[in-house]
Amino acid sequence: MNSPAPSLDAGEPVTIVTPVWNARDYVTETIVSVVAQLCEGDEYLVVDDGSTDGSAPILDRLAQIHGFALIRQENAGEIGAIN
Repeated sequence: MNSPAPSLDAGEPVTIVTPVWNARDYVTETIVSVVAQLCEGDEYLVVDDGSTDGSAPILDRLAQIHGFALIRQENAGEIGAIN
């Protein structure tokens, strides 16, 4: 039997992590969507998981505009990037 997911208090801050690997074609849309849903106190982390397709300069520009934390690492896979 599955238990219902716990509900969050309105206003309770959350941390959102977006792993990115070679996402040049859709990363802007993804990040803009997430940023639009953030509330005061929320933390947004974007992890560039060793992209080689030109995602890096896009992420740099978006981080400057939207102020999220951008972390770069060698490719470790989606789970590695999330962790």
